[in-house]
Amino acid sequence: SIKESALKNQPIGELETLRKVAQAAAKSTDPTEKMLGSLIINNIEEFMDNVKSTDMVAGSESLGATAKKYRAARGLYGRAKRSELINESIKAGGDARSGAENGIRNELNKITRSKKLSKFFPKNELDAIRDVIQGDFKTNFAKMLGRMGFMEGSSTSVLGSLGGVYAGSSLLGPA
Repeated sequence: SIKESALKNQPIGELETLRKVAQAAAKSTDPTEKMLGSLIINNIEEFMDNVKSTDMVAGSESLGATAKKYRAARGLYGRAKRSELINESIKAGGDARSGAENGIRNELNKITRSKKLSKFFPKNELDAIRDVIQGDFKTNFAKMLGRMGFMEGSSTSVLGSLGGVYAGSSLLGPA
């Protein structure tokens, strides 16, 4: 039964299987299933992030070797999770009505503002994401020009705009 298995030592693989089942539930269209799946995932990840060597039972290897492998595996999981979050942000932002650049910035901003999502990123990576969101002078100036229609691929270009100003002032005279 579930109670009996919950009281026994469980291999980490069992938690991973439970997480996969919960991930399928979290993707459900049923709001209750989605909520429960997300809750289970969060609890598993919180446990896995805070597990101590004393919470582990050594298998065929020493406890120290098991803990070392576990920490390495969690590090790899964290890297994969960060990569997944960035890729999802780029994909979702790329489809934004406000344009890909603005959409990606907004999606990355969601990561930095969410405790749930930002916990996967070390401080230096969150700082790098914030730099992308805020941009530097050149990036922000280019973004401003893009909004004004002066960037390549826009409906107008700098030369076209300047040409229109010249033609208007030539025909109508100075304002």
